[in-house]
Amino acid sequence: MKSFKNYLLVVTSIILLFSCTEDNKKRKVVLANEFLHYYLNEINKNKAPMVLESYSQSDASRCLSQMGDELTRLGFDMEDLIEESSLKFSLPDSTKFISKEQLPNPSGPNSWKNFKNRYNNGFYMISAPIVNDNFDRIIVYYSYYCDERCGNGEVVLYKKNGSGWKRIKKYCDWVS
Repeated sequence: MKSFKNYLLVVTSIILLFSCTEDNKKRKVVLANEFLHYYLNEINKNKAPMVLESYSQSDASRCLSQMGDELTRLGFDMEDLIEESSLKFSLPDSTKFISKEQLPNPSGPNSWKNFKNRYNNGFYMISAPIVNDNFDRIIVYYSYYCDERCGNGEVVLYKKNGSGWKRIKKYCDWVS
């Protein structure tokens, strides 16, 4: 009888653990969506088109790998990156998402000129936000390209501040 009770305790604990893990993932996705809406309004004052980029395809992956200890200390689990496909959010009316295929082709003639004629601007690339385990900090990577040899980018740490977000620190910034 005692071993059966122990068995039930272990099974119940496993079920609760998986249930909590799923709830935490859902909560992280909701928070990432809220943040992304806020962030798009904050950085995109000039109404440039946006491209959603995965960390594995961005300059941010190298930066994040160098920050491992600090990220762990801040409660981030890098195995728990939120995939872009799970981000379903309402975009501000001024934000236009485009695919990578619509970006200027560096080897194409008049590629940037044609892009700017179409969009009147450069473009942003933004990663899916990473939410820490305490649900109070987010890391996001963005880059802005204004021409063939013009751009900037950085990994940014934000902290939840009441109903908004406060920029805390930047990492691995670059300017061209």
